Amino acid sequence: MTHVKFAFQHPTGPTIEQLHEQYGLTPDEERQVLVARNTLTSAIRDPHTDLIDIIGPCSMSAESASAGDNAGVTVYRIPHWKPRSRAGDWNGLETTEPEKAFRIMADEARREANVATELGHPDHLERYRGFPTFGWLGSRAISASADEELSPGVTVGDLLDAAISHDPSLPLGVKNGIDGSIDGALAYVDRVNRERSPQDAPAVLIFRGGANLTTPDLWRAAVREAHARTGGRVFVDVAHGSEMAFDPNRAFGKSEAGQRAALEALIALADQEGISPIGVMVEASNVRSLTDPVLSMQVALDGVNRLTLARRKQILASSRV
Repeated sequence: MTHVKFAFQHPTGPTIEQLHEQYGLTPDEERQVLVARNTLTSAIRDPHTDLIDIIGPCSMSAESASAGDNAGVTVYRIPHWKPRSRAGDWNGLETTEPEKAFRIMADEARREANVATELGHPDHLERYRGFPTFGWLGSRAISASADEELSPGVTVGDLLDAAISHDPSLPLGVKNGIDGSIDGALAYVDRVNRERSPQDAPAVLIFRGGANLTTPDLWRAAVREAHARTGGRVFVDVAHGSEMAFDPNRAFGKSEAGQRAALEALIALADQEGISPIGVMVEASNVRSLTDPVLSMQVALDGVNRLTLARRKQILASSRV
């Protein structure tokens, strides 16, 4: 395991129960989210499902929530919290305006029932209970040892245990390790699917590149491996390590151009080799990103539409065999 230093900051302000009392969902709205979760669960399990796109800003902001970023998106990524390894770095809207972050999450869940967000601490599962249609665990959690502390007295192991049992109706994505290896993530995916019942929501691998996959060729080879080892039941995140592998300056840095190139490479793999994931994650927004560079929503949606067509072609071809 990699030693990962976490810098989690607990939100201040009203208690979880006070927030839910003021901004929480009604029983009918909670049922709407549950229906959306069940629909997503069925899609993940269906090898012939249409492409599942998870698109949205790198980090939540009041501006992105009101800029129409959710239009045309299947699942809307809107992370209330950002993982950070250094104390003092911005951990997302939850840490600076926690009540606003909660209200935005609730409003998006109420309006569209298609929210996706990162789960970085056991508290997130309780704080935002009933809101997400999809939750994911980041590469830091998968790379760290189980006894690594997220906050005083709370470990990575506590997060991994809680993600399985807190709400089994919530589909989970699991990002591969920081180094690019998928072994730890696949082991946890297997654990989730083993410990949850067959009626519960599944876990699925999210491939996001990594520190040892520094070139386009290495990245493509790793996507092929992830696709083969999961039988195609994998999401590909074209930001993070993926975009870094396609850095136009060859400096393994993050850039809009790198993410666009990674998305184009994924489309080519699906179109030319039949390497078609069931889902894709794209960082995109119509407003300036406060953290990492993002694509415009139009560029993201255009790329996802082309990837969808390539996947449909691959599914049609396989059905004729």
